[in-house]
Amino acid sequence: MSESLAPNAASPVRRIPTDRAAPPRPGLALCLSGGGYRAMLFHLGALWRLNELACLPKLARISSVSGGSIAAGVLGHRWSRLMFVDGVATAFQDEVVAATRTLASRT
Repeated sequence: MSESLAPNAASPVRRIPTDRAAPPRPGLALCLSGGGYRAMLFHLGALWRLNELACLPKLARISSVSGGSIAAGVLGHRWSRLMFVDGVATAFQDEVVAATRTLASRT
């Protein structure tokens, strides 16, 4: 995302007085929200599309809560198994999608 699209995106809403002043770390971040089972499946689809767009290897960090953390956790657990060709994880469906679906099928 360019600075012209979101000039204030790198600035926090407010600084906590006890926090030390530090510039934002460089790199692209992804935030995955909560919402339980539905969020897990939604974020799986979002990660799938980011992979198709060759964006996954550009991520410097992921922040997540609740259902988003399940999707992020599966991705993190399987990350070392992913081989990227031109920025696309060729085994994404086998490694991440299948693992998430298996997890989602358990109650």
